Amino acid sequence: MVAAVSDRALVEDFQDVLSGPKLQGRGPIRSFEQGEEPKMADSALFVGWNQPARGREAGAVAAFGEGVQYFGELAARGEIESFEPFFLDAGNAHGGDLNGFFLVRGERASLDRLRYDDERFRSWIAKAQLNVDGIGVLGAVTGETLGQQMAVFTEAVAGLN
Repeated sequence: MVAAVSDRALVEDFQDVLSGPKLQGRGPIRSFEQGEEPKMADSALFVGWNQPARGREAGAVAAFGEGVQYFGELAARGEIESFEPFFLDAGNAHGGDLNGFFLVRGERASLDRLRYDDERFRSWIAKAQLNVDGIGVLGAVTGETLGQQMAVFTEAVAGLN
């Protein structure tokens, strides 16, 4: 039997997550030391989700909080450059199956290790899958790597003529 959790308790738990030290202020949580010149990451992980599974809302809030804590720890240790959670504006719902995501920035090798070799990350994703519909992890490129991929694409397009 699953214990019933009041909406008020869920809201309070969620507010605790959002008001924690990792999310106070604006912008992504970064791993730079004071005075350090930041190196821009060339890659990112996009961890997206739809909605909490019906009846598992408390687990969804816990999974979100665990993700914030985990990514915050990784940023503090310099294993990722930054992370930032997003919820899509419910007032402008697009009708699809994406309602929020974490954008985790870092060097590709670090993100690959995280995604494929890190037991805690895989365990977190597995727990989230039990509580959140439509969770998925996608790799992305940006910065210099994006420019390199665009150059390859541009060359391929030129070959069509």
